[in-house]
Amino acid sequence: MPVGDYVILGACNPTPASRALAAEPELGAQLPCNVVVRRGKDAGETTVEAIDPQTTVQLSDSLAVRQVADDADAPLRKALAGLGALKGISD
Repeated sequence: MPVGDYVILGACNPTPASRALAAEPELGAQLPCNVVVRRGKDAGETTVEAIDPQTTVQLSDSLAVRQVADDADAPLRKALAGLGALKGISD
């Protein structure tokens, strides 16, 4: 079954990602860096999604990982909200 257009963007900020990996190297696959841009085969809208950085905190007891997630939270939400403000603009 075709899923339509689907792109996964790696959007890690190297400095905080390095801090998190220094604290817990095994968290590399769970870093909240990926942003998915997708549109279903017959959809009229494009969807942009990202994992909540606080989800990573649930996988670790590290203060450094918590700080990285906290630092990533507001900029990610701002970026996604900015995309939401573009709703209605045709591509």
